[in-house]
Amino acid sequence: WYQRRVREAVVSTQSTGTLGIFARSVGKDVFMGMAEECVQLGVSNLETAEDPDLKRCLYGLFAAISSTHPEVLVNVIEPLVQKMFESLDSTEGMTTSYKDSSLLRFDLGESEDEEEEGEEDEDHVLGDYENIEGIVVENSYLEEKTDTLASLAELSIMMGPAFAPFIEESFSYALKMADFSSPPVRKSAMLCLSQTAIALHKLIHKNNYQDESALLPKMLSVSVPHLIEAVKTDKERELVCGALESLNEMLKEIGAEMGGNDAFLDELIEIVKDVLSCSTACQKDEEDDTYSEEVDDESELATVLLDYAASILPTLATAIGGAKFAPYYKMFLPLLLPKNNLCKKNWASGTVAEMIQKTGPAVTPFAETLLNYFLKGMKDSSPDVVSNCVFGIGALAEACGPALAGQYPKFLEVLAPLLKENGDGRTMDNVLGAVARMIKTQPDAVNLSLVLPAFVQWLPLREDMEENVTVYSCLRYLLGAGALNTHLPALVPIFAAELSNRKVGEEGRAELAQIMTAVMTGYPDLMKNFGQDDLAKLQGLLVNNGS
Repeated sequence: WYQRRVREAVVSTQSTGTLGIFARSVGKDVFMGMAEECVQLGVSNLETAEDPDLKRCLYGLFAAISSTHPEVLVNVIEPLVQKMFESLDSTEGMTTSYKDSSLLRFDLGESEDEEEEGEEDEDHVLGDYENIEGIVVENSYLEEKTDTLASLAELSIMMGPAFAPFIEESFSYALKMADFSSPPVRKSAMLCLSQTAIALHKLIHKNNYQDESALLPKMLSVSVPHLIEAVKTDKERELVCGALESLNEMLKEIGAEMGGNDAFLDELIEIVKDVLSCSTACQKDEEDDTYSEEVDDESELATVLLDYAASILPTLATAIGGAKFAPYYKMFLPLLLPKNNLCKKNWASGTVAEMIQKTGPAVTPFAETLLNYFLKGMKDSSPDVVSNCVFGIGALAEACGPALAGQYPKFLEVLAPLLKENGDGRTMDNVLGAVARMIKTQPDAVNLSLVLPAFVQWLPLREDMEENVTVYSCLRYLLGAGALNTHLPALVPIFAAELSNRKVGEEGRAELAQIMTAVMTGYPDLMKNFGQDDLAKLQGLLVNNGS
């Protein structure tokens, strides 16, 4: 009987987890017909669920459903959230251990009757804090709390106004769990702290929610210092990565005002500098009590930590504006540029390119240093480094405008050899993106009669789909200027095919829709090769993509 119950619990847990993955993977339209049924099934199972693994999978299922069909959760959100709070309150699976072996281990998960019967003895034992050696929590219960916090964080964002009554209490639970002994629980708690604050900010600014008690400033005044302190002092690298990620997300969504004053910016800059200098607690060599870049230098987590810290810089440039951010280049370029380690070169080159893009014209004083760095990087053996440096050259040309227009011929000369058969797809896409940026920024500085034939030859993009917006907005500009006429017979079939390619992205398809509308109006002869069915399909795509 017991083994059968165990097998049933395992199957139920695995099925629920799989259903959650399915909900996220198949797309909103496909899942629409099953969303409500899945909610009813989940609620029914949650009412009787005792196994912590099953409960955390159920919470994950509800979070997954909220990412596609939040409306079906509105009527069950209150009892669901209360169940999640109960999971966070629960002391099941916790056991205290004592230094004095004569004291028995005490299970914090005893029944209420047992607690009442031994209340005086237990109070005596629990009050003897000096003898407590630690509290042990079974892994499955830790995982339940970890996933509960993560699911609460997602629900707070996805459910919108329906989650408003639970934001403050969810934040309070997250704050309480942020000092939990388990690093994964603490990491999830930090995520929940940031996401509930972001959720409230969105409600105020997008849903006209009245924050009458000024809850958001209170939440930020607590969560931001907590996250910053975790970066400084926590010894768990994975947790510090989570704290940096949470700070970055809050900066993206809330902006520089999340800190309340300029002192916050100074602290944020300082912790990023400390991480990039390898001088935080989690980067410390425990053996000789020193900080060194060589500590576990090649490990993936060490590199990810640096990447998370560096990723804050482009976000900060956006939040405070390029002119205010530009002076920080003097501080950070020495930490980012001279990196011989391959992994570091990969993320550093990409981060610097993004910083340039977000800083804009204010980066011009550093153009020579940055240009030399990118040109050198283009000779690197790593395709990722080369691709990032190509992107950087395009971003630099766009940001500096006329100041670099005289060097466009040099740029084109070094970029042209990268367009070749069997070349790296992402690098080639970034070459097209860089050329598109030059054309849009200083069209008179580019010899279109030489550049456009090669440009058109290598369309459509292969891997870096984010560059579609840049490339197609450039082509739309050239079409309007009458510079594409001779190339349209080759381009129109590409435009029509890519308009139905979901990988192109919504903004890229919107650009394509405008191009095809202009082509159909101004160059009707080019549409003669399209059959009636193809034209009907094309018209439908144009309507769906906003043209």
